[in-house]
Amino acid sequence: MSAVEADPAYNYILEDEAKAMGVKSAALILEGDTQIRITMSSLLTVTLKDAENGDTVLVPEQSGDTWRVYVEDISSTELDKMYVLEFSDGTSSATLTYSALSWANSQLSKSTSSDLTKDLARALYLYSEAAHVYFNK
Repeated sequence: MSAVEADPAYNYILEDEAKAMGVKSAALILEGDTQIRITMSSLLTVTLKDAENGDTVLVPEQSGDTWRVYVEDISSTELDKMYVLEFSDGTSSATLTYSALSWANSQLSKSTSSDLTKDLARALYLYSEAAHVYFNK
């Protein structure tokens, strides 16, 4: 499995303006349904951009002194889908482009990631590829 390497096509893109507005981090949740969690230091309007199905406004949840939104129900054939999230503070907007495989890339690129975490990231790549073959997508 160590032959699986990060694919730069799945690197996340976080605009500097989004950082300045308070977008802090993105994480992958693998418990139950696969989800992407975005954490913000301030309350922002967040829109999941989708040209095919229409945009969706995500409702932030407060968690202590941070706010979180989730991209939920990511199927095995969508692990490589690059989601575009637009953040707005009322006067300006900026985007984050991110996928489940963006998380995998980050873990494979970090020198601080444990071998177990890197193996999980590689397995996610293999699972995504297998799902595409199995479902013929």
